[in-house]
Amino acid sequence: VDQLQAAGWQVAEDRVTGQGPNGPVTFVNLIARYGDSVDAAFWNRPVRGLLGAHIDSKFYPGRNFVGALDAAASVGLILELARQLQDHPEQARQLELVFFDGEEAFGENIGMTRVGGRQAYDGLYGSRHYAGRWRGARQKPEFGLILDLLGHPDLQVRYPADSPQPLVEVMMRAASTAGVEERFQRAAGPILDDHVPLNNAGIPTLDIIGDFREGDWWHTDRDNLSLVSEDSLATFLRIVRTIFKEPFEMKLAILSRSRNCYSTQRLREAAVKRGHRVKVLDTLRFAIDLEKGDPDLYYRSVRLSHYDAIIPRIGASITY
Repeated sequence: VDQLQAAGWQVAEDRVTGQGPNGPVTFVNLIARYGDSVDAAFWNRPVRGLLGAHIDSKFYPGRNFVGALDAAASVGLILELARQLQDHPEQARQLELVFFDGEEAFGENIGMTRVGGRQAYDGLYGSRHYAGRWRGARQKPEFGLILDLLGHPDLQVRYPADSPQPLVEVMMRAASTAGVEERFQRAAGPILDDHVPLNNAGIPTLDIIGDFREGDWWHTDRDNLSLVSEDSLATFLRIVRTIFKEPFEMKLAILSRSRNCYSTQRLREAAVKRGHRVKVLDTLRFAIDLEKGDPDLYYRSVRLSHYDAIIPRIGASITY
């Protein structure tokens, strides 16, 4: 909490009570948003994306289980990203960071089990509660990203087979840019993790999770700091930064006769400041191919590429 607040993020607790093997257990999610205000409007304003990891470790009575990869390293990665986003406040304000408590089951595996003499769902306590806040919301985040089991020097990622395909494509482009796309493979089937309640609540969410089957450390005392690689975390930090940059970055065109026009310059500066790509296109350099059934728009004799939005700055002297 101190690190988040020092980086300009406000933190709120989100509590839920679940049934443990010896009685009720209170879990505490931590939710962080960037900015100074902490009134109701601050927490109710829409956000475009979610980034989360779980802060609990598997409970083993009588053992000092650390859980460095599962999932302290992923939490550390998010804290570092939060620090870096101080330099990109517009992007930071569009994110909600969520640190889930109670991801791990009290039993061996996440799922339906017999707890306290009755059938109940064991695990994902925090994310199931948190997702319930969004289920009936009129305006939900556009996407979510969950990090888990990251940081191993020989990390291989097995993302769930039912992952939202648009997010998979963004992830794979980011992995390719980082030169590690060979480490990313689709799992044979679904995976139970904190992304599942979010997807069920209508928020397309991708789980970037390390393949724990490759070693003998998962849920053992060997999952300690000696397994965490600084280089591996740095690589995945770059990947996450790239993933989050793409949904916020728009390709814009400003239609203007002169890029030196004051209003055109101000529009361009404002868009670039918010992380968008901008081109100024001369309004009189366009041509239209009106071939039946397949019209095309050309700029300087080259077919126009895709733009997310067009901003017209067209003077009255060249309108009809």
